[in-house]
Parts: sequence; C-alpha cells; structure tokens
Amino acid sequence: MKTKYLVESCLLTHGLRSITDGEVIRAWDGVNATFAWIDEGKIQTGCMERFIEFRKRKIKLRVNCKNMDEMLKKRVPGALTAAGTMEACHRLGIPVTVTCGIGGIGNIPGETICSDLPALKNIPVNLVATSPKDMIDVGQTFLWLRERGVKILGYHTDYCTGYVFESMHEKLDGMFETVPFQDKGKKLLLNPIPIEKRIHDNGILEKAVKEAVEAVKKGEYFHPTVNGALDRLTNGRTSEIQLESIVENAKLAGYIAEFK
Repeated sequence: MKTKYLVESCLLTHGLRSITDGEVIRAWDGVNATFAWIDEGKIQTGCMERFIEFRKRKIKLRVNCKNMDEMLKKRVPGALTAAGTMEACHRLGIPVTVTCGIGGIGNIPGETICSDLPALKNIPVNLVATSPKDMIDVGQTFLWLRERGVKILGYHTDYCTGYVFESMHEKLDGMFETVPFQDKGKKLLLNPIPIEKRIHDNGILEKAVKEAVEAVKKGEYFHPTVNGALDRLTNGRTSEIQLESIVENAKLAGYIAEFK
C-alpha cells in the first residue's frame, strides 16, 4: 500500500514528557499512520511498532530540512521536525506531512525564522498542522508565508485562534472545504484543537517560555523545554491534548488522500 503521509517524530519523541510509550501506542490504535525519523545514515519510515522502538532510545537530536544531509552523513539518529519530515516526504515522493504545532517568526532564541517556513515555501509537500505555537508572532508568520505564495487554510474554520492556548485571532485564506488541496505543496492546513479543550491560563505559557529561554543559554533545545514546562505546570494536560491533536491531524491527512 502506498504511503499517503508521514508523521513528524519530534513531538512524539521529545515533547510529551508525561506520556508513556503505552499511552502513545493506544492513542494511535486504528490509525494507519507512517512515522519518520533518521537512523543509520538513512531516512527511516515505519508503523507505530517500529517508531516506538526509536522513541524508547530517548534520542535528543532534532533534524530539520537544513541539517538533514549533514546528520545523514554523520549517521547519527534523530527525530524529524515538521520541516525535516517535509524534506523526507519530498525525497520519498509522499505528498503530505503531518505535524502538530509549527514554528514561525518570533523572539525564540536562535530561531528568528523557523525552518518550517522556508520548508513550506520551497518544498512541494502539503503540511497538515494544528496551529503555529502560542509564543509565535502569527501575524508576521502568516504575512511571510502569504508573500511567498503559501495558502493557509482552516478545517471547519477560517480563523486561527491559538494552539494549546487561546492566544491569537488571525484570519486565514479560507477553509479547506472550499479550496482544492492538491499535491503541489504551498498549502498549510490547520486543524485546531477545540477551544473548550485548551488551557485557559495564559500565564502558564509565560512561565514556560521563561524557563525555555534560560534552558537555551545552557545549550538545550527551546521547544522541548517549553513542552516539558507546560506538561509540568498543567499536570500533563498539554501533552494529552497535543497527542490527541496530532492523531486527529493524521486522520485528516488520510481523509485528504482518499477524497481530495
């Protein structure tokens, strides 16, 4: 059976601090998903059973479209970001990447423009995501994408109101239901977490971002640290809703492949 989409592995490997391997496996039960990472100098793809063996190794490296060739040459194992998974899809002839929260333009240390944005501009693969992350300047992010020809569509909505929090209110270019979603890339489809399931204390986000900024000064990654802090400050709730969201995004990608 031809692979219809690849699921990025960074969130599932690094971002869900309190979620066990068993809980990850149960969340994907009945979903015919294919996951992507790198190992032994190759892009690796496989079902949940193969991916969970990679997850158990607790690999810390994050691989995007910019450093993929270097990491493959070094034969080091790593989880793929959204941008890295888009590059993997392109190389393997797979039309859709599935992620959860994406990066963008903001004040994140060392990440003025996240590699997810040039990937959307340059790689002919469509991206199904939940939303830009809550600490991102979404207005500037959407402007950057639009100026480069990327369409931003919502599923059952034409507004982006945030990721794990209700943190923004930005107009999209339309709804998926009314715009053809073709295999030519330059399409970002957002499938938001229902507002009633999100975290409603935005002060928690501020605390988590401050922790991550300090962690970067020590040489650690920003996004996994934010997720870890959010997990701790919400007793695991942010991890639960992100896991549920990426599963729903994979289901939507499968729907696109069947009915577009």
